[in-house]
This record gives sequence, C-alpha cells and structure tokens, in this order.
Amino acid sequence: MNATAIYAAKRELIDRLDRASQQVGGPLDGVQVSYMRPGSIGERAIYGGSGRSAYADADAEAQLVRETVTVGLYVRTLSLGDDVRAAEAEVEALAKAAVTLLADDRELTGELSFAGLLASIADVYPHYEQIECILGMSVRLESWLVP
Repeated sequence: MNATAIYAAKRELIDRLDRASQQVGGPLDGVQVSYMRPGSIGERAIYGGSGRSAYADADAEAQLVRETVTVGLYVRTLSLGDDVRAAEAEVEALAKAAVTLLADDRELTGELSFAGLLASIADVYPHYEQIECILGMSVRLESWLVP
C-alpha cells in the first residue's frame, strides 16, 4: 500500500497548472508555474508549498483508505504603481482562473481528484513603486490508498 499521496498530489496539481500556462491565449498564458517558489520569480507566478494529509478507513474488508491531501498553492503578482485594490484584483483573477481550471476537470489521475479549497490567506507587500500580492490557498485533493 502507498504510504501517502501528498507528493503525487502536489506533482499532479502543479503539472496541470503548468500545462495550462503553456496554452497560448488560455487563462494562465504566460504565468510562471513552479513546484516551489522559484529563486527568480516573474510578475505573475503560481507555485506549490507544503502538504499534509488525513486518513479515513473507507472499506476495511477491501483494505481501502481514503486520504484527504491538502497542498499549499501560492498565487503571486507584482504590479507597478501604488493601487492596492487593483493589485489585489489581479491576484484574485489569477487565483480564480487556476481554481476554475481545476474545478472544471476534477480528476487529476484515476486515484486523485480535486475536492475544493480548505482555506486561504492573503498578503500585500508594498515595495518602491510596486505592490506584491500573494494569495496562499490550501487546495484539498482526495485519493484512495490501495494495497
């Protein structure tokens, strides 16, 4: 039996968003997507964070265990100027595009599916003539651990 689906969940989540970022004219076109926060980060980026999971016995006879995985997903924008509301609207739109992409096709693999968001946290960092916005989301995925 697999020990955990955390790493598979993070890989599949980031891979799905990365493929979308490479579709010209798509909602994530031109967005830098990375498995973790990149050292050289662009103006619009999505990257993965830590993961955790919880287990529940689903069928003792078949030895099936349901694992609910939560993966940190960060959406980051860097906007010129000092309009905080506009900067927040930009990161909000990018996050909405990413979540909509996942919700429209919930199955990431045969054993792993998108189950929604658990929580979010938003931060704003004003820099000289720029505003950095980061929206951290706890993305919930569900998997079956099978023998």
